[in-house]
Amino acid sequence: MISCSIVIYSWNQSVNQKVISILSNINKISRIYLIYNGTNQDSFQKLKNCFSDDKKIKIYKIKNYGMGNAHNSIINNKELNKYHLILNPDVFVNEQAIEEGLKKLDENNEIIAVGPEIFDQNNIYWPSVKLLPDPITQIIRRLNPKSKINKKYELNNFHFKKDIFVPMISGCYILSKSEVLKDIRGFDERFFLYMEDIDIIRRLSKYGKICYMPNTSVIHLNNLESRKSFKMFLIHFISYIKYYNKWGWIKDNLKKDINNKFISFMNTLK
Repeated sequence: MISCSIVIYSWNQSVNQKVISILSNINKISRIYLIYNGTNQDSFQKLKNCFSDDKKIKIYKIKNYGMGNAHNSIINNKELNKYHLILNPDVFVNEQAIEEGLKKLDENNEIIAVGPEIFDQNNIYWPSVKLLPDPITQIIRRLNPKSKINKKYELNNFHFKKDIFVPMISGCYILSKSEVLKDIRGFDERFFLYMEDIDIIRRLSKYGKICYMPNTSVIHLNNLESRKSFKMFLIHFISYIKYYNKWGWIKDNLKKDINNKFISFMNTLK
């Protein structure tokens, strides 16, 4: 069975209620933790009213110290099932993705976390697996998302048809072993928002394999907030600095080794 945590800062009833209701109707999910870290009391009350009769769902209100902090309030302090799903509040899941992910984790003890293929609301593929980043790549991809460097980072030259071990999966949906999540104490709370997903995947991968499952999929209503708002861009930029201060601006040999081995392996499959 699976537990799940979802952090909600801004309650969007038309989206969030549907996402959570679909999740609650999936048999393999037995616990859903909703963490509201917004400031609007009316929104929090609407959230509680929507799910007051759902015994699977527990709702908490906390101060906003960041996405990772909110998930950690559950990961480090509440009872989890054998596997735990870290989910964005605008991701529509389905039973197949849950069941196939659960099966993969059960069958292969080497695997620590799995992620599906991601599509946006227009059914357009969203980069679901990437290389580990470096500062230059992230600057260039922000200035020119269609650049060759960004296409390499997003692995656009490869077409994934089977489950495969990868450097990085999307942070909007991470299904992981709860024991390992607790061992690493969840997210690094120095990241308020952005880059926290890359960081936690890197730390999870020290315990085992990260598996991308392209034959399962979910829908993510991605709105690229950090490209539309200066405030969100600033938060993103600060997280960049914190990430590279932690993992290395130039001498990140582990990243180079992981990326090079993965690209070499993929080239053998062509």
